[in-house]
Amino acid sequence: MTLLNDTQQYPFGLENTTAGWDGHAWDGQPVESPGTPAIPLPKHGFLPFLRHPWFGLMVAGQLLVLVPAYLASDSGSRAMALLSIVGFTVFMAGAVAIFVPHLRFDALPDFRRLLAWGVVAGTVAVLLAHTIEEYVLPKMVSFKGELWLAGPVEETSKLLVPVLLLAFGSAVYKDPRAGFLLTVVSGATFGALEGVFYTAWLGEGWGAFFMGLVRPISELGHPFWTGVAGAMIWLGAWRRQRVLTVIGLAGYVIAMAQHSIHDGIATFSKGTPNNSASFPALTSGLVTEAVGLAVFALIWAVIAYLILRHAARELVPPQAVAGNHKHWRPQLKAWGLAR
Repeated sequence: MTLLNDTQQYPFGLENTTAGWDGHAWDGQPVESPGTPAIPLPKHGFLPFLRHPWFGLMVAGQLLVLVPAYLASDSGSRAMALLSIVGFTVFMAGAVAIFVPHLRFDALPDFRRLLAWGVVAGTVAVLLAHTIEEYVLPKMVSFKGELWLAGPVEETSKLLVPVLLLAFGSAVYKDPRAGFLLTVVSGATFGALEGVFYTAWLGEGWGAFFMGLVRPISELGHPFWTGVAGAMIWLGAWRRQRVLTVIGLAGYVIAMAQHSIHDGIATFSKGTPNNSASFPALTSGLVTEAVGLAVFALIWAVIAYLILRHAARELVPPQAVAGNHKHWRPQLKAWGLAR
């Protein structure tokens, strides 16, 4: 790849200001362009997310998780709980779809190949992280220690294949939006497979239904945390023409820190943290506890999304600026630029 090859000036929202876009990334250097009009903000109706495809996918996914989880608890069949993979896949597809209108993934060359590699990356990450957390960490630290180490282990696992593609793959994998898509899909795949594991193997009795209520929203952090690292690693790599950059390392640390704090906060609760759930009957207490945990997970997911949006907005292409609200328009940060 050639840094900022054939760069052209485009408006990115502000009046009398443009910046360079080379077909892959902004150059991070706004310039005065007298006569350039401000790009008006699009109008949004009341609760606009209700009309977005990603919201419909998440609602459908949640229902498709709950049905087999309920049937599994009612019949005592773990095999039935495995069918929740359909729901988790649909739910996580919704998480990825959030970014499509903002970043125009579908306009990327080899879009389907990028999706496929993202799924491969997430699958490899699950196998690698499970091996480390099941067979290595227990010999070194307590379960509470494992929770605090979830960030380094799982975020590194999810980034492994995408970063290898960045370092050794073709030019297709070096585009910042392509890298962001790879990492978000890797995280979403990890979340879907982990959700099935929790529902089918860590839910005893009506615990499977409990997990079906809680895990979809709880897994949202995976694509959002890893996406922060992806946006910053790939933008820095594109601008500096090397894989390892300060801004990329910062994104990696931010992703790990969010993940570890999310998991490690459970160690401050009374008693010993436990990822399993066992309920002998479907009671109002079960539902109340599940809803409480789901709300807690949703708050964390929203925080993770807002942090991610701050990084990913720098990847919005010129043709998508007009359709984005102000919080999804690039600020032209100088991340990765030589001083």
